[in-house]
Amino acid sequence: MLGRKIAEIAAKVLKMKSMKNGVDVSHHQGIIDWKTVSTQIDFAILKCSEGRSNVDKRFFKNVAECEKYNIPWGAYHFATWNDEDEERDAKSEARLFLSIIKGIKLKPKLPLVLDIESNKPIPYTKKEMEIYVKTFLNEILNEGFDVAIYASPSFLNQYFEQNHPFTNVKLWIADYTPPINSIPGWKKVWMHQYTMKGKLNGINGYCDLNRLL
Repeated sequence: MLGRKIAEIAAKVLKMKSMKNGVDVSHHQGIIDWKTVSTQIDFAILKCSEGRSNVDKRFFKNVAECEKYNIPWGAYHFATWNDEDEERDAKSEARLFLSIIKGIKLKPKLPLVLDIESNKPIPYTKKEMEIYVKTFLNEILNEGFDVAIYASPSFLNQYFEQNHPFTNVKLWIADYTPPINSIPGWKKVWMHQYTMKGKLNGINGYCDLNRLL
């Protein structure tokens, strides 16, 4: 069921063969000169939300600027795992994400991304993590949006079973030491975040840079 939904929705979204290089940003990058940035990238992934109630304070402005300068954009939600009931937690976080995206009346041309990463232990077994991710993605897919997962190889190896059901889900991998490390269950990576210390004119400080594969 999950695979069929993904295939149906992915067939309707923007053909991305002409896009190659992109940036992902949040409020941490502050005020961005998107006109200048637009000459250096093909797309942008914007932080939208985090946990159950946090909305990125630059999201709406970043969306407006991407629309203004014709930058195809997607959005991501940063998972925080606040509930011992992984299914309830996933639904709560996904519904926040969806409420924001649907509220702006502009459909992203790139997928909605579940960002799963943590600097501290997560209180889920591999099976519970699978339930969380599957529940979250289904909430998004049921509303007609394409989806992707963002994670590092180490996170996936620690929290995912080798035979997980997400083989057909687009994978955005954060890996800064080429070649890309072994990733359980995926034959192909959709997008590679290859540095978190990128520099673009129009953005103060460092930013994450990405390449569609």
